[in-house]
Amino acid sequence: MFFDVIEATWPPFATENCDGVTLRDGQGGGKRVSAATAQDNTSEAILDLAIERIGVSMDPLFQIADGQKRLDRLLDDRGFDVIDPVSIYLANIQRVAEDGPPPVSAFSTWPPLAMQTEVWEAAGVNASRRAVMARVQGPKRALLARTGNAPSGAAFVAIHEDTAMVHALEISAEYRRNSAGRNLMRCAAQWAASEGATQIATLTLKDNVPANALFTSLGMRPVGQYHYRLKHRE
Repeated sequence: MFFDVIEATWPPFATENCDGVTLRDGQGGGKRVSAATAQDNTSEAILDLAIERIGVSMDPLFQIADGQKRLDRLLDDRGFDVIDPVSIYLANIQRVAEDGPPPVSAFSTWPPLAMQTEVWEAAGVNASRRAVMARVQGPKRALLARTGNAPSGAAFVAIHEDTAMVHALEISAEYRRNSAGRNLMRCAAQWAASEGATQIATLTLKDNVPANALFTSLGMRPVGQYHYRLKHRE
């Protein structure tokens, strides 16, 4: 379920089915839109064919869902390294929304404003990643946090079915620990609730201590995880 939400709210440029293995063309939009996925019972012959096809244009990369122990082992046997373990967080949307952020502390817009783009650019959310946002077909918003009179953070939220998912949440370094992240999440939840969403989700690296603490403090809980397997071409 959550992987359907992730795909719909952060979509690749194109996908290709390679005998049951899904290959993704992310157009430079990052690992999430570029990683291949496969069933845990995928045959070794099909897996090797997919790896060969991916390796023509890029370092082979797979996303491994929680519980895919066989696939994980097969890729490990083929020299793929584990990178970037990710936790999926979820909460009832009203719990996160509460009364929304304080007045004038966070806004939602579409398309993104120049101030939002500047925050993302400084954090490495480049044009290719912002193109992922533009590809989303469902309800979506770019979020801006303000601290005083200055832009202090940005995020993206989109809805699939009854779930809103927050992506690309970035806080400018000088404004961390000043509630900008909390205000963005409350703004996202408030807007998504007005669009009919009943739950809100987000993703973060397991070793991102501040982000994990933020989501936990908002009443969100881990409901899944995944990691990537990467092999550098020789």
